[in-house]
Amino acid sequence: MDINEAFRRIVAGHLRLLTLFVVLPIAAMLAVSSTGHARFVASARIQASSATIGSDTEADSVLNRVKGVATSTTLITKALSAANINNRSVDTIVKEITVTRLGSSAVMDLAVTDASPGVARNLSTALATAVVGFIGGQGSQQQQDLLTQLNGQQTTLYTQREQLVSQLTRASGTPGAASVSAQLSTTDQELSDVTATLRQLQVTIATGTSASLISPADPAKLVRTGLTTELVLAGIGGLVAGLLGASILEVIRPRVADARAFARELGVPLLGGLSPRPHPRRFFARVSPWRRHRPDVRVDSGGPGRPVLADAETLLALRQAAAKSRVHTLALISDADAFSRSDLASRLTARLTTHDGAAHNGNGAAHNGNGTGHNGAGHNGHGTAPGVLVNAAPELSGGSATSRLRTQMRDLRSFDVAVPLRVIPYAELDEGQAGAACGLLVVAGKLTRYGQLHRVQDIAAASGWPVLGVLADRSRSRRRQS
Repeated sequence: MDINEAFRRIVAGHLRLLTLFVVLPIAAMLAVSSTGHARFVASARIQASSATIGSDTEADSVLNRVKGVATSTTLITKALSAANINNRSVDTIVKEITVTRLGSSAVMDLAVTDASPGVARNLSTALATAVVGFIGGQGSQQQQDLLTQLNGQQTTLYTQREQLVSQLTRASGTPGAASVSAQLSTTDQELSDVTATLRQLQVTIATGTSASLISPADPAKLVRTGLTTELVLAGIGGLVAGLLGASILEVIRPRVADARAFARELGVPLLGGLSPRPHPRRFFARVSPWRRHRPDVRVDSGGPGRPVLADAETLLALRQAAAKSRVHTLALISDADAFSRSDLASRLTARLTTHDGAAHNGNGAAHNGNGTGHNGAGHNGHGTAPGVLVNAAPELSGGSATSRLRTQMRDLRSFDVAVPLRVIPYAELDEGQAGAACGLLVVAGKLTRYGQLHRVQDIAAASGWPVLGVLADRSRSRRRQS
């Protein structure tokens, strides 16, 4: 099985199933999106730290800190109170807060999404102010605590130094003077370090804080839902699921892709095809070049059933296959209903046994042009010879095609004239009709069940009759879809 047959079996054979799998997710997505409400987002920009960020790791650390502070229930409650918002819960607001950083800097965008643009804008500004106040206040408090600690150390060192100076004065000229002098030097060094650290901290406090509000929230903007992307993803997911389902169905109940694959499985040739005849009242059917120039033989459309169009090459190939196998009765095997099988068999029999006296020259005469003689009158005196296919020749246009078909028909004349061909449905054969000179003719459409293939193989094996070939029934191709 090649890729084309796999495509016919899985895609073309289950087109309705695939369409259903694609349409249902898209319809469900549209239904869900139609019930939703419009949402708005507002964003305020803050600077989370005045220190220079040296790497992405440090920037991520600052971002995580801001996220943790912004999503805390205490600050959200404080921001709701500051913005005079009383109809929003803290748990709902937590899910609608997003914090993003700009590059590798400490500048952050704090956004709040809400159904009301005014609530989104006011809450974003209030929350950004609360975050800046918390980070800045926390830094100032730490700096003040450190400043107090350094001042206490400096006072202690000054007191200790005064005591050591007094001891050094009293111990002047004694052996313990050197020890007191070393302690005084150490105290002076510690006092110098504490004084330098204290001055640096005082400069930091005087120059700025650790966090600041760069800009309050702008007017809220409508959130784009990305419906197109969601619909495309839903359609692709449905298509994949549909292909999987179609593949499983083909594994459970396999089918033959078309008549050519059916013939290949049986090891016999594809003789031709049967297709519906265009309606004579349709304008395009009347003027189409296909109808005007294609050499064909129209099977009678009288009586019930669908009209069938079989070209001359199909009927000639059928007669050649029968002549090669030396059979005169064709047992028709088809998975159509019994009435259609009988109707098709009778029509094929009529066309395979009809003669209008125009086999060789197209004017009702054979070689002498007056409709008399051996070929003009035929073998029965009426210009007809049972079993000879001659009515297709007048419809042919073009010398090469006409000459080729007429030559092939003359080659088969000796066999066809002796015994006419009969096409009988296999289910209607009786003991008198069945015999050694009987062959099987299979009619298969697109996506025929493998059970039909096995049935033909079983009949051929049980009866010993040869399978002449397969005719493609194109009139039932559209009804083979799942």
